[in-house]
Amino acid sequence: MNDESMPSIYEIFDYWKDEKIKEIEIVEDYYYPRCWACDKEIKHNEKSEDLKIIWNSVKCRLNRCHIIAKSLNGNNDVSNLFLLCENCHAQSPDTKDKSAFMLWVYLKRKTYSLGFNFFAIQDEIKTLIEILNIDLDEMERILKKRNEKLKDILKNDEMTRHCGSISSSSVIYLVMIKIKKMIDDDKGIF
Repeated sequence: MNDESMPSIYEIFDYWKDEKIKEIEIVEDYYYPRCWACDKEIKHNEKSEDLKIIWNSVKCRLNRCHIIAKSLNGNNDVSNLFLLCENCHAQSPDTKDKSAFMLWVYLKRKTYSLGFNFFAIQDEIKTLIEILNIDLDEMERILKKRNEKLKDILKNDEMTRHCGSISSSSVIYLVMIKIKKMIDDDKGIF
């Protein structure tokens, strides 16, 4: 089947926009396309408020992935298509079992943020915590107090892409420095 028989990116978004996998929303923000597995931001330059224009503008950077593999008789219905970045699409399970795919997505969403697996780089984060002399209890307290998620701490104008993507080091080091500043500000240290 050719690409023209596939639903548009927007049609897939529209089908899944209010769905969840367990407690996790598949689409967190309608106006900012992201990979539905690793949460990697998919850059778009559309200034429109029209969701159809925004989502269809990322066609080349967001893959339409079959939940039940096409080679295993999966169809092109929107209910069998998911929006993933190229890396996640390559890693996704190719099975006849929809629950295997959804479990894989769920685990990715639990361990990834902004396209990075923070568990895989935990040794680097632990070292940064030591270097910055950050108390873990204090870090947890300040993040809860401010009710912030990692991706809420980062602003798009504070990092840039290198070779087409934001590096994990940009995210890790900026997050840790910002957390240290939040702790120091809360204690009145300047």
